[in-house]
Amino acid sequence: MAAAKGACFNHVSRESTDTKRLAQFYQEILGFEEIESPKLEFNVIWLKLAPSFFLHLIERDPKTKLPEGPWSASSAVADPKSLPRGHHICFSVSNF
Repeated sequence: MAAAKGACFNHVSRESTDTKRLAQFYQEILGFEEIESPKLEFNVIWLKLAPSFFLHLIERDPKTKLPEGPWSASSAVADPKSLPRGHHICFSVSNF
């Protein structure tokens, strides 16, 4: 398989029941700064650690049990549309 052209790291995302508390930790202890976040139907906080490391904190959906979270189910995720709201890493590619 050919490698993706122009692949680069975009961000890491973490789900949390308390995004404000988690953001405060990253800001006070590790020096992240809060940046503009999109307005969604659930709480998100986007942080940046200079020059270009991005962390997206996403409010955990209490109705889902994603395998990455401490509230995990032993089975695979039944509904793939829940995945963007859970823990993930994101890469950008120029030919996608």
